[in-house]
Amino acid sequence: TKSQSLSETVRDVNKYSNNVMARQLFLTLGLSGNNNGGTIPATTASASTGIKQWLALKGLAVPELVMENGSGLSRAERISARNLGAVLLSAYASPVMPELMASLPVAAVDGTLRRRLKSTEVAGQAHVKTGSLSGVRSIAGYVLDAQGNRVVVVFLVNHTNAFNAQAAQDALLNWVHNRDSTGCCAHLERRNQRKKLSAIRARQCGTGMDYITSTSPLARAPCHDDATRIETAPERFRRQPGPA
Repeated sequence: TKSQSLSETVRDVNKYSNNVMARQLFLTLGLSGNNNGGTIPATTASASTGIKQWLALKGLAVPELVMENGSGLSRAERISARNLGAVLLSAYASPVMPELMASLPVAAVDGTLRRRLKSTEVAGQAHVKTGSLSGVRSIAGYVLDAQGNRVVVVFLVNHTNAFNAQAAQDALLNWVHNRDSTGCCAHLERRNQRKKLSAIRARQCGTGMDYITSTSPLARAPCHDDATRIETAPERFRRQPGPA
């Protein structure tokens, strides 16, 4: 019997946080290449090795990454908000971006977000994966802002009172959607234009130099180099001193 396509599987995993399917997909990745010596069954160790090798091929350094069982039920798995954001940025520039984005829950529309953010301006404007355990509340994905720019948002909470974080996460998604990113994009657009001009001059001078500049709205939206943080967020969203 032929299984469904990978894009269909990933959609079922992401839309509804299907942990059993996530683990099975994780183990399947352990059978690819030589990660498991071609033997069956695959192991979580071989799957983790395969993913880390893939990240390295993409130029993504994620030294803190821990993948224990590949599902959303592990207490041991780790990744930083910064590096999860970097993975999402890389995915946005990949050929499979449409399939990945379509697999994520849409705010107030479907999946695990179907009951959240109703009657808000960000409803239907954010593709975000949710994650929750006792003491854990997380979101990660893409938000379309009022200027038509897509922004990566990652918000991870590990705390005994993490269940209280949902209101702050929803408020952040709304703020990102409603913020005025015109100045941010204009600043980076000018920098890209300078690079393009330098490339033209380099070719005219016969140096053989060239530049590849991104014109992706998502790549231009942040006001800074770290797309997983929002430096200009209102004070109520900034990190406050508290328990580790």
